[in-house]
Amino acid sequence: MAKRATSTPTTPAQDPLKAWLHQRLVGEQARLEWRGLVEAAWSQLLRSSVEQVLPLEELIALVESHLTRERISDLARPVVREVIPTLVDRMRSDRQPLSRWVPDAARDGIRRMVSRPGLVHEEWVRAVFRQEAVEALMADALYRGIRDFSTIMPRLILGLMPMSRIPGMGGAGALGKRLLDELEQRIEPEIKSFLSGGTQRALTHAAEFAIQHLDDRAAIALRTNMVDFVLSKSPAFHAEAFRDELLADVEPIVEAIGQRIAEMPESKQIARNVIERVMARHGKRPIADVLVELGITGRPDFDAWAAATWPSVRTYLTAPEIVGWVDGLADELIAQHKKLKAKKPRAAKAPTPKSGEPKA
Repeated sequence: MAKRATSTPTTPAQDPLKAWLHQRLVGEQARLEWRGLVEAAWSQLLRSSVEQVLPLEELIALVESHLTRERISDLARPVVREVIPTLVDRMRSDRQPLSRWVPDAARDGIRRMVSRPGLVHEEWVRAVFRQEAVEALMADALYRGIRDFSTIMPRLILGLMPMSRIPGMGGAGALGKRLLDELEQRIEPEIKSFLSGGTQRALTHAAEFAIQHLDDRAAIALRTNMVDFVLSKSPAFHAEAFRDELLADVEPIVEAIGQRIAEMPESKQIARNVIERVMARHGKRPIADVLVELGITGRPDFDAWAAATWPSVRTYLTAPEIVGWVDGLADELIAQHKKLKAKKPRAAKAPTPKSGEPKA
């Protein structure tokens, strides 16, 4: 059998037939024919079943082969190093509101979605109110409210007393002011003592109140107002926090998560379960039927696909290993043609007529 690999491409001087074949595969005529081949390949794909194109065990093996520390990192790095920074850079220069991308029907749909009862789990609310920052905020608000109220009432009572208007009672008015100052000094530590335990109790009550009213009109308005706020701002506004030093921190985080996924045995089990479930539903069905069920009903733009993929195809076909493989196929074809020609039975010769006999 002829070899199927050569180290260098064939040149016209070496074998004009093979050189013609290679030029035929990558030349202008092949480029023009590629569009029809792409459409034919798509039609064949639609007629095939899912498991014909993606055999179950081979697909699982492919996915599992990429659940390694090195390969997950290789998949993540281009996204982190190129895709995300490019998108963020584009966002920084876009100062028009996000709402221009969202038609009114879609915005109304989002508002209806966030208005659904039960959308916010009560544990989210409790987790927010347990945070130290929320406790500090509540403590400050309670402190100012209690202090203001505790000083307003004595001042109000003191102002209503007619001490300053009665002759000989001016000293009593000064005494009242001293009492007020003393009260303010004494009430300060009492307020702080109350807040040391009272703030957490107030937070607990506030959380339960919020949970009981999660789907009230005011709570729903909060959610829809946040949707409107996000859409009213520009990509530049939303990307303001994504500074270069923050983006630099993304890669080690993504790599660490990817490596943990690769290390955990259940990752492969989850991948297998998901693939098996999908194949159980769709494996034996034609791809065309599956695409329709998924809502994909349009035909691809074969001209655009052919133009976009031809440079890659041509590059593959000019690789030395592929050229050698094509050379080997040509050698095998020629050898097989000779064998078949040699085995072809020769036509039997008609017997020579004897003298005097009429010729056939």
